[in-house]
Amino acid sequence: MRRLRTPAAFVEVGASAGLGMLWPQLICDYGQGRRIRGHRSEGRFELNCEVKGEPRFPLSGNAPNPALLLGIDPHPLSSKLDSDARWLHALTAPGDAVGRKLLEDGLRLAREVRPEVIKGCALKRLPEVVASLSEQQPIVVYHAMTLHHFTEARKLTAWQRLLYSLGAKRPLIEIGIEWKHGKRVISPWPVELTITEWHKRRPSMEILGWPTLLLMERLSYLHRRRSPL
Repeated sequence: MRRLRTPAAFVEVGASAGLGMLWPQLICDYGQGRRIRGHRSEGRFELNCEVKGEPRFPLSGNAPNPALLLGIDPHPLSSKLDSDARWLHALTAPGDAVGRKLLEDGLRLAREVRPEVIKGCALKRLPEVVASLSEQQPIVVYHAMTLHHFTEARKLTAWQRLLYSLGAKRPLIEIGIEWKHGKRVISPWPVELTITEWHKRRPSMEILGWPTLLLMERLSYLHRRRSPL
């Protein structure tokens, strides 16, 4: 993000209730005085993460200030509906008191922030969002535990081609926290954090390591009900 000359537009694919769009309001505490603060954080909501290993990127400073923050989901959930809240609670692991507390905090914050999530297929709505922006506008597309839906629907190639084409005219970065090899697997580290810079036309993928994965493990309220297609 530091290499971008102007603030980026952030779009989450598979946004569900928009809980993954609350990071501007959060403080992420990695211990030992290392904190990343959202530009709208007021100190009320804080995520704590134990860091194991040597981080490959700084764990302090300020999170990006997005020029746009938008979500896309075929069936958006509402933090205000009891039925949707019950569904998200049902997706937390049995006995996971930490996860349930995070979910309750996230839903409460979402009711205040009201993140904007538009309804529709990501393959159709993302080009529409990009077309509404200037050609100089950098874009960050991010998703968590979402691409296996594309794989199951045999649309992963179409998704990759879309990002490749959109990255031809502007800086476009994809950040993903996904199951390894696009499949749900059981292992000590079943997910990977990747960054792909599609605007380079020869996309390179970098595995960033475990610290953020440990954080995402704590973000157990980031669940989806249905496919983002």
